[in-house]
Amino acid sequence: MEITELLPIGTLVKLHQSDEKFMIYGRKITRANTGQVFDYLACLYPYGFVSNEYTAFFNGSSISEVVYQGYEDEEEGKFKHSLKERLLAEGE
Repeated sequence: MEITELLPIGTLVKLHQSDEKFMIYGRKITRANTGQVFDYLACLYPYGFVSNEYTAFFNGSSISEVVYQGYEDEEEGKFKHSLKERLLAEGE
């Protein structure tokens, strides 16, 4: 997935084989216990963050539907640009 394709914070999605909605609140997240990098970190909507047990780590390929796309502005564009540069420097 290209960094420019990353969905913004606040986006609501449905994942394959789930009727639940998830709200994205983190991107390009490394899961501490495995070291695996995921495109997104999300919580159940409308509950928000309840505990670590109720968070979802997933990649863009797991998304079946974008229910609502979060806000994007110039800061979002700058963030994506800087994230892309950082990941290229790290060799990802």
